[in-house]
Amino acid sequence: MSAEKNQLSDLYTQLLLEYVKNLEEAPLAALEALGEKMIAADMPNEEVGEIHDCAMARLLEAEDFSAEKIRAASQPLMQLLIVYSIAAYRVTNAKKKADQELEKYRNHLEERVRERTEELHKTVNLMAGREVRMAELKKVIKQLCAQLEDAGLVPVADGHQ
Repeated sequence: MSAEKNQLSDLYTQLLLEYVKNLEEAPLAALEALGEKMIAADMPNEEVGEIHDCAMARLLEAEDFSAEKIRAASQPLMQLLIVYSIAAYRVTNAKKKADQELEKYRNHLEERVRERTEELHKTVNLMAGREVRMAELKKVIKQLCAQLEDAGLVPVADGHQ
C-alpha cells in the first residue's frame, strides 16, 4: 500500500474505531468527509474497499468487538460506497453531457467550416473571373491604343506616353 493510502487508512481506522466505540455522529461525519476527499482524489472503489478492509483488520486485532459493533463498523463503508456511487453517477452524467455538448459543438464547427469553405470558393471564383476580365480589358486597351496610334493620335493612358 502506498504512503498516501497508508495515511488515509490510518485516519480511516482512527475515525472508524472512534465511531464504533461511541457510535457518535461526529466521527461518522468525519468519515464521510474523508470519503469525499477520496472521491475528489478519484480513488477507485476497490482502493476504498482495501482501506476499509485494512481498517477492519486493524480494529479486530486491536480490540474484541461484538457482532453489533462490527455491523456498526460496516455502516461508514456502506455510506462511503453510496457517496461513491452517487459521485460516479454524477461524473458519468457530467461526462455524458460534456460529450453531447462536444458533439454538438463539433457538428457546429463542421457546418461553419463548410460555410466558410463555400464562401472562400465563391470568393476565389469571383477573383479568378475578375482576373480573366482584367486580362481581356488590357487586351482591348492595347488594341485601342494601337488603333489610336494608327490614326495618328497619341494615347495618354498610363504607360503609353
